[in-house]
Amino acid sequence: MVCGLCCLGVVHSHAALDTNELDLARELALRVDVFEDGLGFHLPCPQYQGDRCETYQRRPRACANYQCELLQRFLVGEVSREESVSLITQAKALLDRLWAQLPGGKATPITFQTLRTIVGKESRMPNV
Repeated sequence: MVCGLCCLGVVHSHAALDTNELDLARELALRVDVFEDGLGFHLPCPQYQGDRCETYQRRPRACANYQCELLQRFLVGEVSREESVSLITQAKALLDRLWAQLPGGKATPITFQTLRTIVGKESRMPNV
């Protein structure tokens, strides 16, 4: 199943890195930092381009091992492929609508702060 919402930084703000993956992170131009939960790289991932990972075969372990709740439910048969794809499509359509409201468009990461800004603008808009 192809999604990429985790890569876009919508699900998490960062992904974990092992110290032995630092050279790989540099090669992949990942922005490495130390977070409260340890070493990691910032999301969105610069390797996620055109709805695919440009370095899929060389991605960090956290990426290779990550399974969101939707994927877990799909793998155990609780959600069909069609339902999963539909949910992903709807989520991406909502993201496109959000990005359309931002000056930087898709270059703007969708963070909680970004969402607060959008919600704040909408709440100040007069009812039509």
